[in-house]
Amino acid sequence: GRMMGGASTGNGRRQSYAHVPMPRMTNTYMLAGDRKREEIVESVKDGILAASFSGGQVDITSGKFVFACTEAYRIRDGKVAEPIKGAMLIGNGPEAMKRVSMIGDDMGLDPGIGTCGKNGQGVPVGVGQPSLRIDAVTVGGTQT
Repeated sequence: GRMMGGASTGNGRRQSYAHVPMPRMTNTYMLAGDRKREEIVESVKDGILAASFSGGQVDITSGKFVFACTEAYRIRDGKVAEPIKGAMLIGNGPEAMKRVSMIGDDMGLDPGIGTCGKNGQGVPVGVGQPSLRIDAVTVGGTQT
């Protein structure tokens, strides 16, 4: 509402009636495109295939994000190569969305139940997306 210069939508969420309602994500997903996952991987000379995530943070005022990859692989010359341990994707949401160059036809919802944590509260959320090619995002972390 207010931060975006629009009217309030009136849809706050809270962990329980003992907590204060606040703006929260509920179900976040992206529609499918028209590319096969294999075609997206083959188009990458040197990159990362982030197959699954666990946890993350988003600063809704700046758009900055960080997501931990629980399953990731190196892509070399269009082929999935060795697994990568401890990778973190770091960036700015609006900028990352501008860098999406391919969208897969394999949209799927995460089978688990995620949690959005904010100010000490946790609420269940659903997420899903197709395979994406993002032309530039910062990859950090440690390898052990």
